[in-house]
Amino acid sequence: MSDALPTTRLNEAGCNAYTAESSERRIADRHRAHPVPTRASCEQAGHPFLNFSCEVPIIHVPSLHSNRKIKMRTLVSLLATASALAFLPGCSTTQNVTAGPQVKNSPMTTACFTAHGGRSADMDAAIQRNLENHGVSVSLAPKCDNADMSVTYTDSWFWDIVMYLRSMDIRFYKAPSGGLIASGHWKNSVLHQFPNADGVVQDLMDQMFTQTGEPSAVRTKAASN
Repeated sequence: MSDALPTTRLNEAGCNAYTAESSERRIADRHRAHPVPTRASCEQAGHPFLNFSCEVPIIHVPSLHSNRKIKMRTLVSLLATASALAFLPGCSTTQNVTAGPQVKNSPMTTACFTAHGGRSADMDAAIQRNLENHGVSVSLAPKCDNADMSVTYTDSWFWDIVMYLRSMDIRFYKAPSGGLIASGHWKNSVLHQFPNADGVVQDLMDQMFTQTGEPSAVRTKAASN
């Protein structure tokens, strides 16, 4: 027992001494490898001294992966812009008026109008009113005697919370031969508006009568009112 106890104490002392010595050696090695910066050493290296450390500027060099991501984002943006520009023409309201082969030397003082009746009574009234605004005397088919021209129309309506006008076509025909004098076509955009239907009729009629040489009572942009 007397021989074992000194050996144990010696071993414990030896371990403790070895541990302390190793820790001091590691700390000394760390300081030699990474000395604590001073203001003088930072200024000598050309770096500002801040909070007991050298503030070294960091330069970020983009990697090949990041360059690919940037190029991909640019390509996607260009494709999106091109698609939007290609889609825009389809998002606008269109209106076209065409003069027919009978546009010349066709009197247009009296008209035989084919009304739709029923739920289209408002459109019937708008067509008749705008014909009269251009000085045309209107009779309703089939009770028409010696009219200069016959007038027909087609309208298309869609539902989106409320009914809205999708498209409108008006045609003037020479009576009684039936040759086309003029036609007007209006179409709502894909991202549709809720236009004033009477205004659409006004704009078409104005342009149709102008096309045939009768420019009086012309109103523009009435469909937006």
